[in-house]
Amino acid sequence: MEIIIIVLLLASLFGVWLVSVRCKLEIQEENIRNAMHQTLVQLSAEREALEALAELLGHTMDAETFRKITRRDELKKVLAIGIPAGIQGAIFSVSNVFIQSGINMFGEAAIAGSSLALNFEYFTYDIAGAFAQAAVTFTSQNFGAGNMKRCKKIFWLCLLFGFGFTEILSVIFIVWEDFFVSIYTTSAAVAAYGIIRMDRVCALEGLTATYEVASSCLRGTGKSLEPSVITILGTVVFRLIWLTTIFRMFTTYDMLMNVYVASWLFTGCSMFVVYFFHMRKMDKLFAAR
Repeated sequence: MEIIIIVLLLASLFGVWLVSVRCKLEIQEENIRNAMHQTLVQLSAEREALEALAELLGHTMDAETFRKITRRDELKKVLAIGIPAGIQGAIFSVSNVFIQSGINMFGEAAIAGSSLALNFEYFTYDIAGAFAQAAVTFTSQNFGAGNMKRCKKIFWLCLLFGFGFTEILSVIFIVWEDFFVSIYTTSAAVAAYGIIRMDRVCALEGLTATYEVASSCLRGTGKSLEPSVITILGTVVFRLIWLTTIFRMFTTYDMLMNVYVASWLFTGCSMFVVYFFHMRKMDKLFAAR
């Protein structure tokens, strides 16, 4: 268990190093030191929490169970699902770096307005993410029980609820966008850029549920690599192609914001294709038993 704690702490410190490297491109050295200090404080708290968890597991888990879950074959299964899932979650930061470079071209007002609108996207995206988490949980349980019919039902219900409830909140933000934007700024220029991003991105945030739910359902059936590859293609490769082609031909803030919805459609459609082919394969596999 101590080895696990050390590995987690080293991974956290590596993440801190990556953050610091990126920050050097944007902020002054003094701000970096302050950020590192706050992060190290947080890591200290995380270390204490991990130690408490290790102690709890030591008291509640017998030696035979601990040996079982740490066997090489079992760890391979965990890593085969967990590592691609972690990459999928982290890859969004990579794509955002390139998009941010495009936003910087339009000046300080665009940077502030984009950051402003991003807050509302966090609210809406969390709803889609919540149903994606529900999808992977219930899909894995029913897949283990061999109930493919219920796995498909879970997919459609989570997709419907994820898309629907995300769009409900998005519509609320869009209808009263002037009010919500005024909470963050009194600058007309900043507000204008913020509203453009809300209309172009936040208004269709429900589309994120298409690939989030589909990838979670695939992961619940033990297929984790393909969703990660598709997400990389959709959120990094596709957006890079957009920035180097369409955005260069039409260098406007509106066209830059359109990359989000376009990449969501591409990623969602690709994920749907993989999901349906995979489920058809699983139906044949279970039918042959």
